[in-house]
Amino acid sequence: MRSPDSVPTPPRKCTACGVLFSEGQVIHSILVGISGEGWKRSSYCAACWDNGGDSRERVSYWHGVYRGRPERSKMPPEMAAELLRRLSASEKWVGIASLMAWHMVRQKGLRFVERAATEGHQILRFSPVGFDGIIEVPECRSTTDDLRLFRELINELGDEFSL
Repeated sequence: MRSPDSVPTPPRKCTACGVLFSEGQVIHSILVGISGEGWKRSSYCAACWDNGGDSRERVSYWHGVYRGRPERSKMPPEMAAELLRRLSASEKWVGIASLMAWHMVRQKGLRFVERAATEGHQILRFSPVGFDGIIEVPECRSTTDDLRLFRELINELGDEFSL
């Protein structure tokens, strides 16, 4: 469920039959307010809508043509490497550097190389996919504040880039 100030984007498939929508297909959508939980959007293909659609009390109904979501542009490997270097070099941001690095590993933008000790500190070494070089990130325990900042950074990057 979403908050009342945020209307969900259309799903990629029909709520009733589960078939994926195709580009240019007519879809019918309803918005239902669920007490205390926010909004729920349901979208239907024309055949399912013609067969009865949805009998729930609606806040809104509309129909239109399905437009597939555009692919996000990939963050260039050199930009990801520079982001990690800057996070690692800043005392303010070092706590989120390892969170970001592991996130990039999960997103297939980095490969974990090794954990090593240098000058009494543990570091994590990563290799950017499609870019030569090694990125060293200090290994440290992230705080709850670091986690909050990391989520904010991901939200900001998420509007423009996938990692």
